[in-house]
Amino acid sequence: MKIVQAAGQTCNQFWIYSHYFAEAMVSKERILILAPDISLKDYPNLRKQSFLGFPFYNESFLKVISYKRYINVLNVLFANKVSVLCLTWLFKPIPKISFTAGAMQAFTSKNRTSHKPALKSIFKPKNAIIRSVDSFMAEKRFLFDVIVGVHIRRGDYKTWQYGKFYYSDEQYLRIMDKMEALFTNKKVGFLICSNEFLDLKRFGAHRAFSLTNGSAAHDLYGLGVCDYILGPPSSFSAWASFYGNVPFYFIEDTSKALSLSLFSKEEYNWPPYKPIKLEN
Repeated sequence: MKIVQAAGQTCNQFWIYSHYFAEAMVSKERILILAPDISLKDYPNLRKQSFLGFPFYNESFLKVISYKRYINVLNVLFANKVSVLCLTWLFKPIPKISFTAGAMQAFTSKNRTSHKPALKSIFKPKNAIIRSVDSFMAEKRFLFDVIVGVHIRRGDYKTWQYGKFYYSDEQYLRIMDKMEALFTNKKVGFLICSNEFLDLKRFGAHRAFSLTNGSAAHDLYGLGVCDYILGPPSSFSAWASFYGNVPFYFIEDTSKALSLSLFSKEEYNWPPYKPIKLEN
């Protein structure tokens, strides 16, 4: 049995767990997750896998305290640096049980590609999310020939990699104009997904739209049903591409000429960038 505690936000954890899940499907080894991500309620199939367990996730506790507070408590108890270090040493002498602090690129499974259909089923969002997004996007398909998902990542990106990929509305607007110019005589619509409120009028009210719900799970699935995805380097848009098999393009230079040949379905070994070192 293996206890795995992945680090990072939702899609970082999805990437990490997908490798361990693919391996477990072959080895038949059971995996336990002590502190689930806040998104667990939106992905019910995670709790239906015979090889996977959440020993401290209890529906009875949810009746006493809120879901968000309960998940936060579990993460405070089991996912902080001190507890992860203690658990790593605690389980070392115990035979047939291991504790692993899952980190990006710390472990990759050669079985992940061949088990992609099974992984997609495991990470399938709940039906209410699928129905809501599919209905919304079906309406947009009547209006547009091509739909491009645009992931505008703000928040922590103001400091991550020293703000290298923190782009302004004007920079995204220029990228969208370049994308639209690639489809002559076709109507191009843009699904805008972001972790902050945006004024869609700044991107062209005639072509830009967002999902009415706006939750992370809705946005993630929505990007995965677009024709193309573009945005700054992010595990969020990369996972949407992996799940939906949608070609994506990481914006590394907003002044660069854009072409469809730059879009790819190839999987990234996330994260694709080493930390930037400042010059003395």
